[in-house]
Amino acid sequence: TQLTAIFAENNNLSGPIPPGYSDLLKLDRIVLANNTLTGSIPAFNSPKLEFLDLMNNNLNGTIPNIIFSLEPLNIVYLNNNSLTGPIPINYTTATNLKDLWLNHNMLTGTIPEPGYGDLPNITEILFNDNALSGPVPDGLCALRSDFPDQFIFLHADCIPAVGTDDPNNVCAASCCTACSVGK
Repeated sequence: TQLTAIFAENNNLSGPIPPGYSDLLKLDRIVLANNTLTGSIPAFNSPKLEFLDLMNNNLNGTIPNIIFSLEPLNIVYLNNNSLTGPIPINYTTATNLKDLWLNHNMLTGTIPEPGYGDLPNITEILFNDNALSGPVPDGLCALRSDFPDQFIFLHADCIPAVGTDDPNNVCAASCCTACSVGK
């Protein structure tokens, strides 16, 4: 098929995302935000995919690793779902990634550490309101420090929950731009 974009946000769509969407190899934009979609995220593998917006649904399961190996990918909005499991380690190697919104899910594990030269185009990362553990990686803080006019937002769960002394994600001074309590 020659389909290059799917825009179906705010349409009261329900049920799973059709698995056949992952076979549409010319897609560069998928916007299914603000519906009541359920089930897992298909392993989208369009080599042209730049923009993936699945925010504000009822999606569950893990985030497919393949998404972050799509070279043109620059926007990923998966916030406000019920996604579980770890953040894919390869998110750090998505060279064109600008915005990564994973906030308000049920993600677990630690935040993967970017290597030197990773995430050269990043502007926003939202990890807050999850069940992630461990500190915000030094590599992300270094990126914020090195590129403060580009890497503008980094949100994590760096406020201790009531009755505890330790936050889910310790964040170095002036690294995180907003802190939440987490889950």
